[in-house]
Amino acid sequence: MHRGRSSSRQGWLCLLRQPSNAVVLENVARDNTKGTTEAVNAKYEFMERGGYLPTGYKFDPVVIKEKLPLELFEARNAVRIAQSEGASLYASESYQRAVQLMNTADQYAVGRPGDEHALIAASRQTVQTAEDAREIAVKKTDEARLTTERQDSVDAQTKLQAQADNATRQKELAQARADDAIRQKAQAQVGAAGAQATMIANKQISEAAITAVQGQAESDKAALRSRLAGS
Repeated sequence: MHRGRSSSRQGWLCLLRQPSNAVVLENVARDNTKGTTEAVNAKYEFMERGGYLPTGYKFDPVVIKEKLPLELFEARNAVRIAQSEGASLYASESYQRAVQLMNTADQYAVGRPGDEHALIAASRQTVQTAEDAREIAVKKTDEARLTTERQDSVDAQTKLQAQADNATRQKELAQARADDAIRQKAQAQVGAAGAQATMIANKQISEAAITAVQGQAESDKAALRSRLAGS
């Protein structure tokens, strides 16, 4: 931005409620500048970097007319900045008030030349109200963003916990199935051992019975032979 004035002393002082640490304007004395330079020390707290950097919103160029005061164009720009920050959504009341004041200033701009003081007053009030709306919108936007981030974090933790609980349940279920398989195998082994013992016992009984029958038969044969020999 280039601007010159005919007065011997001039300067730029940009007043913001909470300045950013990004330089937006710098006053430079040219070689042909008349008058003297004077240093101004200003102390303020910086807001986070980027607070006044472009956000992707595209402005139409502002055409400054010399017959109209600069405050009018500052007011128009302030309203557009507030709109770009979402003031119409997050600070509707303040934003609509700024729009009404802007309309009033525009009416003064096309009115009688003697209305310049009223025009400047309305423009300055517009700037203040638009800045209020912008600040409210920024705060609410940040709050909404933080709320979303916190909710996303909670949702992520809940999801991870659910996955961990499900993994634990699956592990416990698999262990229970393995234990059941081992138990069934042991029971089967016990059953098989019992069946084998019963079979062996039955075989031994059977063999003993056969032996007893065979022994009795031999005894009967011997007795029969003895009787036959005695007769």
